[in-house]
Amino acid sequence: MFIAFSLAMAGGIGGGGVTVPINLIFFNFPFTNAVALSKICIFSGSIVKFGMEVVRKSPLKGEEEKPLIDY
Repeated sequence: MFIAFSLAMAGGIGGGGVTVPINLIFFNFPFTNAVALSKICIFSGSIVKFGMEVVRKSPLKGEEEKPLIDY
């Protein structure tokens, strides 16, 4: 499931559309547990992605010192 979630996050589809069917079909989880686990996976993936992006700097010339994310 970790590999499928990682590929889904890298592809830009999030992972909720992948983790819920995997949990329902392969692991035989109840629907409420599958959705809750999907939400945890999406939240943790967004926290990791934010942590990766917050340290990046702007690629524009003259703005090398500005952060990539304009708060």
